[in-house]
Amino acid sequence: MMGNVPTNNPLRYFGEREILNFDWRKRYAWRPVKLQCGNWAWLTYIYHRKNILEITRKTKDSPGDFYRTAKLKNRIYVLPEYVAMEKLSGKVSYYDRMRDLERTYKEGTFEL
Repeated sequence: MMGNVPTNNPLRYFGEREILNFDWRKRYAWRPVKLQCGNWAWLTYIYHRKNILEITRKTKDSPGDFYRTAKLKNRIYVLPEYVAMEKLSGKVSYYDRMRDLERTYKEGTFEL
């Protein structure tokens, strides 16, 4: 058992289902969906993922001892062109951004 040694691995907070939200997922918009840019799209393929990371600290039994929890929130939608541009631009991955946030902050809400 590692005890209170931080591992700086954000994946320990998430299950398999949440990890699928790290990358863009393709979906057909049967109903109108508001895109990240403010426009609306429907009857076409779009991509979505969650873009808000919320890190909270909860206390354990003894004073001064705590553990962290994390959630992904706020689903955003984009067109396939945006996903292609993001991949070509070589942006930092969601995992790397989450790891950096976890190393820097103890708790808070952050946009990825």
